[in-house]
Amino acid sequence: MSNIEEALQDAAARFVESTKEYIHVELDGSLQSLAQVQKAMQQYHLVYKRGLERKEAGLAPYVEQLASTAAAYDCRVLIKNLGVKLAASNEGKLQFIVHDSRVAIEDLMEEQLKTGQPLLISLLKQLLEMGSKTEPPREIDSGNVESETRAAAAVAVKDIRAALKQELDYSLESLTLVDRALQRLKGVAETSPESKSNLVKASCDKYGSYIGEVLVRQFGGRWVRLQVRESTVNAVAVGSLYAVPAHIVRAVLEGKALKMGTDAATTVTHFAKIVGQGSAPETGAASNRLN
Repeated sequence: MSNIEEALQDAAARFVESTKEYIHVELDGSLQSLAQVQKAMQQYHLVYKRGLERKEAGLAPYVEQLASTAAAYDCRVLIKNLGVKLAASNEGKLQFIVHDSRVAIEDLMEEQLKTGQPLLISLLKQLLEMGSKTEPPREIDSGNVESETRAAAAVAVKDIRAALKQELDYSLESLTLVDRALQRLKGVAETSPESKSNLVKASCDKYGSYIGEVLVRQFGGRWVRLQVRESTVNAVAVGSLYAVPAHIVRAVLEGKALKMGTDAATTVTHFAKIVGQGSAPETGAASNRLN
């Protein structure tokens, strides 16, 4: 164990002991124990307030020591459970690095002690959200995804034939017709908000399937089923890039742009163009994940 690790462990142990003795809260080193740290810091905040009112001497060293030991405990928990990296400011205050960002945990604990605000729990929620957002998608058992999506794409072909009196032929050019159909459906959704949810879901299923079939046929893609955080989605793997066609359908119907790497798509045709560009290894987009 390095000197830094030993110092961190000792400081964290002092926080655990003092919190157990004076606040009667036990800390076990788990991620859940940070809620108990939150509870303890609320009590320490009351002590700090009383010290301010009485103009007690030695309040500044008290704050500094408590903030540093609390930060040490927090760091040990986060290193163990979330894999953050230990760091320090130029002044030697504890920090940690997560997702390429530095978090001034010691300064944060000092501010929480002084203000009584639940800063630690807010930080923890942000870290957990960041972790879930950066978790890469993974392929799972695809089941009958190919037959299901082809059947749904056939429904889109029939709908376009009925609505626009034109045929979808699974070419890239045919996606302009899908854009036209989605713009019409967007107008319907705006005038019938009570049915918007069902309309969006149905459109994502059939038009997303048609768009995916175009990507399969034109770019040599393959249908896969992905686990993306807590959800499963149908996607098309084009090279090492995953495209989720249902997402551009939803974005168009909601009048939003779909972020795709460093670009963003506002139409189905633009979505397909970005996917096509990313499928070529020389573009350098082989590591992109569209979700």
